[in-house]
Amino acid sequence: MAQDFVGSNNIYLLLPNGQFGNRHQGGKDHASVRYVYTCLSLITRFLYPKDDDCLLDYLSEDGQSIGPTWYMPTIPMVLVNSSEGYDLIIALSAAFIYIQIWLFRTQFCYADRLALKGAQNVVNKLEVPVAAVVVMACNRLNYLERIIESILKYQCSVASKFLLLISQDGPNENLKHKALSYNQITYMQHMDFELVQTERPGELIAYYKIASHYKWVLDRLFYKHNFTRVIILEDDMESSPDFFDYFEAAATLMDKDRTIMAVSSGNDNGQKQFAHYLKGLYRSDLFPGLGWMLTKVTWDELSLKWPKAYWDDVLRLKENHKDRQFIHLEVCRT
Repeated sequence: MAQDFVGSNNIYLLLPNGQFGNRHQGGKDHASVRYVYTCLSLITRFLYPKDDDCLLDYLSEDGQSIGPTWYMPTIPMVLVNSSEGYDLIIALSAAFIYIQIWLFRTQFCYADRLALKGAQNVVNKLEVPVAAVVVMACNRLNYLERIIESILKYQCSVASKFLLLISQDGPNENLKHKALSYNQITYMQHMDFELVQTERPGELIAYYKIASHYKWVLDRLFYKHNFTRVIILEDDMESSPDFFDYFEAAATLMDKDRTIMAVSSGNDNGQKQFAHYLKGLYRSDLFPGLGWMLTKVTWDELSLKWPKAYWDDVLRLKENHKDRQFIHLEVCRT
């Protein structure tokens, strides 16, 4: 797939950065596989769009994803770069047409799922949603079940103003199956198979994966689905009985006071020995995280400079919060 000489590939998907052979010997003089070096060419991601990654069927080995069983290019690559056998070409072309039809239908349903599930109920009831509530998950099935149970347990009239979502990062099938089983909740899946390069030796890749997932979710909810506010919960949390009431009141507060950058339902010092006043509400220069809401106006600023990792530390920098403050409670609601 990296050979670029005449008679090899019309479109080479990998860059020929090593000895992949030449025209004189038809590529047979290539180096041993352990000595060649390559990476994706610039055109490859146009032929195999990143947005289609979540539709593929991924294999796993020793508990880690090792890639899909097959790919779905936007054009029939077997006709572009040829293959051996006329019957094979016909069979693959027919399979390609079938896959493209299935892919189109799947993408169409996926793109409209947010609009049809939950959002339509809001329109029918003539209610404007206060915010989208998204639970960030990856592979911790027990944690996901716990937080969803706590959210659904306290459903009330005000909860209908909040659209509930689960966003999964990665291909864990057990978690995906569980997430899709909740009829009241919309499911999203973030699949990122780009090679992660840490900026410093010894850093955990997980911090980069989390930051990438956050940006994907917030861009999608604010810019594609036009929510004005988003509440982010992580899967290791639980919600309180007045969780929705708190954020509905906080939304009004944020609209009136532009010096508030975000509102949090958590408090690092909210343990019993420190927190007593149930109605205590505080301003802070330190971003607390732990279940928080931001507006589209704020995300317009942050999206352009969202970091590759350690996103919460970046929000605490003065050049980013610009002397705006964060609201948090004395007694945690998550």
